[in-house]
Amino acid sequence: MSDFLWREVRQLQDRCKGLPFFHLVTDIWTERHGSGSYGSLVVRCVNPDGFTMRELHLGVTLFSGRHDHEDIKR
Repeated sequence: MSDFLWREVRQLQDRCKGLPFFHLVTDIWTERHGSGSYGSLVVRCVNPDGFTMRELHLGVTLFSGRHDHEDIKR
């Protein structure tokens, strides 16, 4: 994770002590007109300044194999 993301997460952790902090969202998809498959990971949390939703995109990576539970678990 980049230094920027670490600073953002640490700052939000300090502001939200004692509250449910975040949840992780993942998505896996295949290109519509190609053969590449990808996976992404996003952290979502509520920013206490104005109670807006924050999204921190942790990255996108190639996903090899079928999108079945065994490959996803691996």
